[in-house]
Amino acid sequence: MKMSKRQLNDILIEYFKVSFPDDTTEEEKLELLKGIEVLLGLSEGFAKLSPDIKKRINVLRKDYKLNITDDHIQKEFDIEGNYRKDLGGVNRTAKSQVKKLTNAAIKKWSSKYPEIKKRPIISGYRSYDSQVKNFGRKAKKRGVDDTQSANTLPGFSQHHTGKAFDIFSVESEWWNQRPDFKKWVEENAPKYGFEVTYKDPDGGRIVEPWHLYYVG
Repeated sequence: MKMSKRQLNDILIEYFKVSFPDDTTEEEKLELLKGIEVLLGLSEGFAKLSPDIKKRINVLRKDYKLNITDDHIQKEFDIEGNYRKDLGGVNRTAKSQVKKLTNAAIKKWSSKYPEIKKRPIISGYRSYDSQVKNFGRKAKKRGVDDTQSANTLPGFSQHHTGKAFDIFSVESEWWNQRPDFKKWVEENAPKYGFEVTYKDPDGGRIVEPWHLYYVG
C-alpha cells in the first residue's frame, strides 16, 4: 500500500520521533518505517494496516501504555478477515431496519420482558477514535488479551461501517436468562437484513447475541 509523503512524515515524526534531511525520498522513508516496525515487533500484521489505523494502534501503545503485539493484530485479521474503513456515521438503511426489528421484538415480547422498551438500541456507529477510547479504557483494567475477547482493536470493528448495532443489553447473563427472546432475535434478524456476528463460542470472541450486522 503506497503512502503519501505527508502520511509517512506524520507517522515517523509523531510516533517514532524521526526527522529526515529535505532530500530524503519517499521510498527511503518507507524502508525506514518498515525497519522500525520490525524492531518494535509490529512487522507483519501492523504493516498491513492503513496509516490511519496504525496511528490509532500507536496511541494505544503510547498513551494507554498497552503492549499491542503483532499477535494481537493478526488475531483481528483471523477473526474479522480484514480491517474496515471508518465511514463516518450510521448507515440510514441499517438504522431504519434495526428500528423495525427492535419494534417487532417489543411488540411481541414486552408483555413478558417489559424492560426491553427502555433502551432498544444500545450503540451503533463508532469511529476509530471512539474505539481507541473504548478499547484503551477497558484494557488498562483487564489487559489486552481479555479485552480483545469481546472488543476489537480500532480499525476492525463492524461499528466503524455504521451498519452494526448492539441491542437491548450487552450483558451475556441478561440474554442467558431470556433464552426464548434470544432465540427469537437470532431467528428473526435475517428478515430485516441482519446477522448475529458472534454466535460461535470457538470463533475468537465471546458469544454476543446483542451484536447485529446489516448485510442487506
